Formats: sequence, structure tokens, C-alpha cells
Amino acid sequence: MPLSMAVWYPQYMTNDPPFETLSESESRYRSLRAAVADYHYHVEVEDGRIRRKIHGARCEAVTGYMADEYAADPPLWMAIVLEEDRAIIEQQIADVISDREPAPIEYRIRRRDGRVRWMRKTVVPYHDIRGTLIAYDGLLRDVTDRKQVEQDLRQSEERFRWIFEDDLTGDYLAAPDGTILLCNQAFADIFGFSSRDEAVGSSLANLFDSPQSWPRFIQLLIENKSLERYERAGRHSDGTIRYVIENVLGTFDAQGELVRIKGYVYDDTDSRIKESRLRQRNAELEEVVTQRTHALQEKHEHLQAIWNSAFDAIITIDSQGLIETVNRAAETMFGYESSEMLGQNVSMLMPSPFREEHDGYLRQYRVTGQHKILNMPR
Repeated sequence: MPLSMAVWYPQYMTNDPPFETLSESESRYRSLRAAVADYHYHVEVEDGRIRRKIHGARCEAVTGYMADEYAADPPLWMAIVLEEDRAIIEQQIADVISDREPAPIEYRIRRRDGRVRWMRKTVVPYHDIRGTLIAYDGLLRDVTDRKQVEQDLRQSEERFRWIFEDDLTGDYLAAPDGTILLCNQAFADIFGFSSRDEAVGSSLANLFDSPQSWPRFIQLLIENKSLERYERAGRHSDGTIRYVIENVLGTFDAQGELVRIKGYVYDDTDSRIKESRLRQRNAELEEVVTQRTHALQEKHEHLQAIWNSAFDAIITIDSQGLIETVNRAAETMFGYESSEMLGQNVSMLMPSPFREEHDGYLRQYRVTGQHKILNMPR
């Protein structure tokens, strides 16, 4: 059963003068109540039932309704409570009436102006010398601002958790000595930990490929405060090397000492392997092309040698009659250098009337496929 308090009656909540001087403890209680509550009301209890409720003058500032309005309409104080929150108020009342310790509660009200506000209500019971409940005070404080801050914080934490947990990059937070304080599952997967719990508490330094890599990494971070696209070799739990790209941010105290390391790791191993294989394949292809070019060059030189050693003059032309190739025998026969003949019409080598008629022969051959002068000595 709660401890009894001195009995006094709430004349201070009416216009009637007090019938007796308040004790020093009651005065202190009033001061404390004014400090912790935005407004309060006093409830008189008789035979386990609420007999009367008296609202303090500051109720209007908090709820928008005056004390006289609550007195004229007793159910009003519950009507302004949002319906889904009324059950916790009723439970608190039942607790105090039943002499159970009433815990503070938080609920929402709708003010006269329509705004919804969060209230925190604490109950202070009064008992007579026999320990019977005769009254209680309801101390109310507007906690809307705190609730909004809490809601914003929860939403921020949820967004952080969503980003942190679902991020495909390996995110971690570590102490300056490398002890991993926090990481996501992607980080654990990159370095082969069975779970985040296994990774947390281990050393980030052990995930570098060599003992010298970790001090060099810390020194760079201290000098630059952050590292962007820092490429390094890391060590997987199975001993294999993983190639990673990191964005790292250092947190420093007022003295410039490193106190936290925050990193975002991307596993670039598969890309590195593919690039290595691609480079190797390109090198192999280049070697094949070089060998093939060399072979073709040799074949071309061989054919050129045969071409130039022929005793007969050989000339090739295109469909328009323009000279494409000539051999040395043709140079000797016609008295022109190959550079003088290449690209010229072959009719330059013919006497009249064949010179003037040759282009017509070619046109007829292209149209009909019948030749009149081919393979004929002239």
C-alpha cells in the first residue's frame, strides 16, 4: 500500500480562502508540483468512487478548456482524449482506486483548437490515517515536443538501419587500434565471417594483406582525414586475397587525435579477376594477330617474288578499268614505272582504236557477261 500523505483539501483550486495554514511540507509539494506539471487537477474519492474532480486554472493553457467548462461537463476531460488512448487512462484510475501503485502514463488529447498534444500524467494519491484513499492529484505535462523528437529519432534510426543493413557495400565502424565496433552483413560476407557478431571485436588490421599495410593506412587517414576510393588488398578468412575499394572517414577529437574510423568497403575482386583475364586474353589475341600478320607478310612476300619473277607482263584492273597491280615484266614491256600506271585507266597502254573503245567493252561485259576481247592477243 502506498505511503500516506498529510490530508489537506484543495481550497487553493477555488476562490474560497483556505481554512487553515498549509504546512511547510504541503508548501514544498505545491512548489514541486508547479515545477513538474503544466497543469493539475484534484480528485476527491469516497468509498472507492470518484466524488468530484477539480481542475486547476492552468488547464485552459494546456487543453483550451476552462476549469468552469470541466465542472459543468464532467465527461469532457475524457472526451478530449483520443479514443484509442482512453483505455490506459481508465487502467490508471482503476489502479489508484484499488490502491495499486499507479505508473505514469502518456496519452494524446485533442485541444479545443483541434491540435493533438501528448500528455504525461502522474498520479499522487492521498490517504487518511487509516490508510484509506480519499483523494489524488493528477499532474499533467505536455510532452509533445519530446515525443516528436523521439519519433524523429526512431525514423532516423530506422532509415539508418535500413541503409546500413541493406547496403551492398561493407560498412563498418572501428576504434583507432582497429577493433571493429560495428559492421553490416555485407562487410562480414566480404571478409568471410560467419556473422556480424563474429566480425565485431575482431581486428581490422588482420584484414589487410600484410603487417605493413595497416600502419600505412592509418598514417594516410591521419594525414588526409578521409580516403576516397582507397584501393588495397585484403585478406579473407580462408587466407585468400580480396581486392577492395574503400571510402574511409576519420573522426578526430579536439586535440586532433583519431577516435573513430568509419569505412565503406566495395569488393572489387571479381572485377580485378575479370580484368586480369581480359588483359591475358588480349595479350594472347595480340600474339595470335602478330603471328598471323607475320605469316601473311611472309606469304605476301613469297607471292610478290613469284609475281615479279614471271616472264609475262601481268596487270590487274578493277571493274572500271583502273590499274590495281603490275609486275616488273609489265614495267619492262610498256616502259612505265609501276607508280606511273597504278590508278590509271588501262587504256593508256593501248593504241587506237582500242584505246577509245576499251571502256565500252568493259561496260558491255559488266552488263552481259560476254567478252569480245578477253584472252585475245592484240
